[in-house]
Amino acid sequence: MHTTVYLHPQRTLVAHWETDGEAPVLVSYAELAPDADVRPALGTDGPVSVALHASAARWHHFPVDADEDVVLRTAFEITTCLPDIDPLVDRVVTIQTRASRAERHWCALTAVPRHVTDDIVLRIGPEAQIVPDILCDLDVARTCIGQQSQPWVLIGLRGSTWQCAVIGADHAIEHVVAFPNDVSLSYAENAVESFYGIRSASTKPIAKALFYGDDLTKPRFEDVAIRLQQDGIVIGRLQPFRRVGASVEDATKRTLLAMAHLLGPLVAPVITNVVENEVRADS
Repeated sequence: MHTTVYLHPQRTLVAHWETDGEAPVLVSYAELAPDADVRPALGTDGPVSVALHASAARWHHFPVDADEDVVLRTAFEITTCLPDIDPLVDRVVTIQTRASRAERHWCALTAVPRHVTDDIVLRIGPEAQIVPDILCDLDVARTCIGQQSQPWVLIGLRGSTWQCAVIGADHAIEHVVAFPNDVSLSYAENAVESFYGIRSASTKPIAKALFYGDDLTKPRFEDVAIRLQQDGIVIGRLQPFRRVGASVEDATKRTLLAMAHLLGPLVAPVITNVVENEVRADS
C-alpha cells in the first residue's frame, strides 16, 4: 500500500493505492481540513509521499548560460537572492533543465523552510517523503503525455504564481519559470500572458500547451482556449488518472475526474519516479 498526500491550502487530500499490479489502483480517497492531523488517515504500512503546495515554499528561477556551471550558479543564486534560506537547515530542491548546449536556459529551485518540514512531521510523521508539487506536476505531465515532435508548454496556477515550463522534443525540461498572478487581470488574461512569457524563452516554435492547477474551471479553460486559438495554439488539460485504475465508488470517481487538473501531485508518486536533486536533504 502506497499512501499519497497533497497539502493544499484549501484542503488536505489523502489517497491509498495498491501498487502490486501492472498499474496502480486507487482504493480510497479522503479530503481533510487544511490543517488536519493526517496520521489517523494513513495506511498501516508502506511508503507515504507528501506533495507540498507551492504557497508553502519559496521559488526562485534564474538564467544559466551555456558555458556556466549549474551547481556553482545555483549556490550563488541561493546566497544572493534567498539570503534567509540556509541549505544546511532548510530543504532546497533544484529543477533540472536541459536546453541546447549553445543556448541560455532557465533553471529554478524551490526552498522549503525548516519550520514547514517540522510541521509536516508533526502532522504526518517522520516517514513522510516530501516533494514540492511542481516536481510532481512536471513528472506526471511527462508521463501522461507522450514525446512530441515539437516543444510544448506546461502551465498552471499554484497559489499566487503561474508555473511554466517548456518541454523539449526530447521530452526533457528545457526552461522553467514562474510569473506572479496579477490580481487586476482575469484568469484567462494571466494565463495568456504567462504562456507568451515562457514561450519567449524558447528559440523553437511552440504551438501546444497543457494546463493544470488551481482555479481551472471549465469556463476559464474555454476562455483561454478561445484566446490562444486565435494564434493557432492548441491547449489541453492535464489528466493524471490515465495511467491508474480506481476501486472506489462512482461518486468519488466523478469527483476526482472533475478535479483532475488539480491532482497531479496526488498521483505522481505512484506512476513516476519523482527524483529530487537536493542541495541538502533534511533528515
